Amino acid sequence: MIDVECELNYMAIGQVIVYRKIFSEVRKVRPKALIVCRRAPSKLKEICEIDPGIEVAVTPKFKA
Repeated sequence: MIDVECELNYMAIGQVIVYRKIFSEVRKVRPKALIVCRRAPSKLKEICEIDPGIEVAVTPKFKA
């Protein structure tokens, strides 16, 4: 499960939790969860790591 946002937020965390739950019920496999973002407030990143086991990848801004 991958979600991409400019900044880590509660909605992104909720989406990957819900999508992972639905996927688990349908496929009987719990997928890994990843949120890719440019910025990640430390408290939200901590929440992802401690409770729901969501990996957060912070990437630099790409120049086109």
